[in-house]
Amino acid sequence: MKSTYILLTSLTILLMLCSSCGKEEVGISSESAPQPPEQGTVVFLDVSTSIRGYFRTTDRKASSLQRFLQREFCNSISENNLIPLYFSMFSEKVVSPQQVEGNICDMFFFDSDDEIKKLFSDGSTDFLGVFEKEEFGKYKVSMIITDSLHSGTGGYDIGDMIRVIKPKIEEGLCINLIGIKSEFEGFVFPVISEHADPFWHKGLRPIYIWIATRDSKLGNSLTKDIVTRLEKETQEENVKCVKLSNVQLPSVTNIEFDINSEDYLIIPNGENFDVKLARSLKDRIEIPLSVTNNLDDCGKQWKLNMKLEPEIEWANIVENGEDWTISLAYNQIPSGTLFKSGGGMIKVKVIATSDIQQFWWRERESEGWSTENDSNEGDADKTPYLERLGEKLIEPLYSKEHELKFLVLKITKM
Repeated sequence: MKSTYILLTSLTILLMLCSSCGKEEVGISSESAPQPPEQGTVVFLDVSTSIRGYFRTTDRKASSLQRFLQREFCNSISENNLIPLYFSMFSEKVVSPQQVEGNICDMFFFDSDDEIKKLFSDGSTDFLGVFEKEEFGKYKVSMIITDSLHSGTGGYDIGDMIRVIKPKIEEGLCINLIGIKSEFEGFVFPVISEHADPFWHKGLRPIYIWIATRDSKLGNSLTKDIVTRLEKETQEENVKCVKLSNVQLPSVTNIEFDINSEDYLIIPNGENFDVKLARSLKDRIEIPLSVTNNLDDCGKQWKLNMKLEPEIEWANIVENGEDWTISLAYNQIPSGTLFKSGGGMIKVKVIATSDIQQFWWRERESEGWSTENDSNEGDADKTPYLERLGEKLIEPLYSKEHELKFLVLKITKM
């Protein structure tokens, strides 16, 4: 009997969870099936004067954004089979996209400052006009490279941005946002206050790549690829990303019990597990658990936790880093009778909740990303009202708890 006991307790129980859990998406989908997109990628490049500072002439070291555009951008498009490539420049107006002949990366090499000034020459930016353009969402991928500072008719208004972007999400576009803090040397043009003067800034400054697709898997894959390539050009903390729609929950592939103990037996019973406790125990029993999960690069806003249901006095779960422990107070566990066994049933739930510490668009202090005063030279490395954009378009997708998986344990005393 003792050898059977040791054999059972030496086994590692793996609970394999269905892979469909990781495919659950949170978001709004269109009721009518959209037309299949045309093959290829359309890129809208902001060429207003506010973008000049991100680019250097060939006799100087290029900024991290410029190096990505010179080296990796075309590789990402071709390796993901997203050709042909269509290109549009926008500032005061949004130019209709034209198919690119040759290598688009070549346009980001400049022999003189005059060439930079010639390309990035207009004072205002119709950023919202890009979303309203017929070609936006027409192809497999639509991409915008911009500082996201709309300064067209009516000036900068975060409410207008939300009004224009939200319907695109509702019609079925999957939108991902990549933020890059790149080296910048040039004039900053405040957009919140009409009377604030431009000021010179040398240091990091945010610029963004917006990615829109009809295929969330494609959008997620492309976003991860671009983030990886950008991180080669700068420090990891200078690259952020987030999904604005079709948020994919983390997947849980298995839960592992550490049962290398003589204090209990854990025996599979269909989809549940029988946990038999040795009667010689007097104090607390600790049953370690670990969860194998898959949090992708843009899924870092999720935090995994475990909960017990129902809440009972004799059982609780304790987090220990990335692992958990079920803690049982042996003396408080109901004892059995002649006709009824002691113990009880508990449900162990794996929960995904939003990790507020990873909401990078909220950060306003120190190395943050959002400011409410873009005329302050100390906030030149931030984007005005980015926090408000996140509150309206991003955070509602992360505001709930999501139960990913559960298992039921039947606790008894042997």
